Amino acid sequence: MKNRTYTLYAVEQDVGEAWTGSTGQHYHAFLALVDETIGNTPKIIDEINFVSVEDGIALADTRRWKEGQDFAKDYNSRGLLGGSQDFMLELWDKAENNSRVIESLRFSFSRADKSPTAINCRAAIIALIKSLGL
Repeated sequence: MKNRTYTLYAVEQDVGEAWTGSTGQHYHAFLALVDETIGNTPKIIDEINFVSVEDGIALADTRRWKEGQDFAKDYNSRGLLGGSQDFMLELWDKAENNSRVIESLRFSFSRADKSPTAINCRAAIIALIKSLGL
C-alpha cells in the first residue's frame, strides 16, 4: 500500500462561460483537498464551497471536480500545505468545522463586486484559510 500524500489547495475556477458565455470574467473560489500520491494523477477528493443564498452565505453541497479533469490544467490553484493522509485529514476536519462557523455568521454576499473588500466565495475561503493558521 502506498503512503498517501494529500495537499490543501486554494482554487479558483473560471465559471464565466457558464454564466455569461465569455471566459475570464467570473471565478468561483473553493478549498480543495487533493490526493497527490506519487504515481497517481492528482485528484480532488473533497471540497469546501461557499455560495450566496437569500439570507447570507451557505456551504454548497456541490462538487466542482468532475471525474477525468486535469487538476493542473482545469483549475487555477495554489498549494497551501501538504502532508501525510492522516495529518491532512485531521486538518481537513478542522477546515470543515471552521467552515460551518463561517456559514453561521450569515454574511450577505456581494458576489458581483470584484473589489478587495467584497464578501463573496473568495472572501469566505480566505477567512477559512486564515482560521487554519495558514
